[in-house]
Amino acid sequence: MPARVFAAVSSGRPLALALVAAAALVVGCGESGRYHVSGRVTCGDQPVPAGTITFLPVGSDASQRGAGFCSIVSGSFSSRSGKSPFSGRQRVLVSGFDGIPFQSRVGDVVENNPLGKPLFPTHVEEIDIPRKHGAVFDFAVPKTP
Repeated sequence: MPARVFAAVSSGRPLALALVAAAALVVGCGESGRYHVSGRVTCGDQPVPAGTITFLPVGSDASQRGAGFCSIVSGSFSSRSGKSPFSGRQRVLVSGFDGIPFQSRVGDVVENNPLGKPLFPTHVEEIDIPRKHGAVFDFAVPKTP
């Protein structure tokens, strides 16, 4: 608990003062400019079992905004399980895997592949993320031969 809030509570000041101070801290922390996104990812009309989504800012202010990351689990993603992207134009990189972990070996080197085998080459598209929380995006990746 921050020192100011703790002092207000322990000194006998009204609880309302402590609640106002706590609310101000929470609002201040929410000004990061990152926005929650979620949605579904399909390939050939089938949910992608596992994967990753990377949000890369595009535009003149791209260097001032960081990347966002999400995991794909059973065809769904939510930035709450990763790092939410900033608002504005984003280049989205979608990587999908079959979800069956395996190990590969080249000589003495063993490589773990926890997401399984790739289902498609990295899919790239651009989107605009609005300045609101709860934006939903669905990515339909074309099936490759």
